[in-house]
Amino acid sequence: MGDALVLALLPALLGFLVGRWWLLLIGALVATTTVGRLVGHDVDTGPVAVLLVVPLAGCAAGVALRRLVAPPSEDARSPRRAG
Repeated sequence: MGDALVLALLPALLGFLVGRWWLLLIGALVATTTVGRLVGHDVDTGPVAVLLVVPLAGCAAGVALRRLVAPPSEDARSPRRAG
């Protein structure tokens, strides 16, 4: 049971450590491409969709938690000025 819980928390930990929303975009691209290819081959996509969406949701929760705990500073959000 403990191993399963740790394995389930890994995507959230990854999202928390990286803390970037682009990580979610990459995960969404992989998930939609995989499900789309499986639909094209008439495969039951339910289990595969769950295996792809649940880690993506965990990663989103980790990123959101990081934004709550340590919001980005004003300097990090503003574009760098040349000169």
